Amino acid sequence: MARFTLKKYVEAPPEKVFQLLTDFSRLPEVVEAIQKIDVVTDGPVGVGTKFNETRVMFKREATELMEITAFDSPRSFTLSCNSCGAQMDSVHTLTPMGEGTEIELSLSAKPLSFFAKMMSFMTKFMLKGCIKAVEKDLDNIKVAVETS
Repeated sequence: MARFTLKKYVEAPPEKVFQLLTDFSRLPEVVEAIQKIDVVTDGPVGVGTKFNETRVMFKREATELMEITAFDSPRSFTLSCNSCGAQMDSVHTLTPMGEGTEIELSLSAKPLSFFAKMMSFMTKFMLKGCIKAVEKDLDNIKVAVETS
């Protein structure tokens, strides 16, 4: 299983950060890599909310069906999806720090299919690219929250 955790300090309260992170209609305007998000469920954002996220990853456009599998506003939420034969979970945890918030994003990928298990040896090479992409996403979030 591949996993990593990144942290980013944002000069804004957790409520404001959480609001942006879960405002799926606004994220394509904020995060450079996200091209489009189409929410496919009705009602307020929470456990069970599903959306198709189209983003550029490794210089290619890809669309994944994401689902919120845990939701504790304004402290944390988990996005999950099955991608390329692997179960992907990204846990977003917001911790108040002084007058701001520390965003902690933990991403894990567990291979499920035979092909994904066979390709898991390449994870180390791909992990660097994933970390770089997520760091860029967090930088975009930081700028958007702090300037709005």
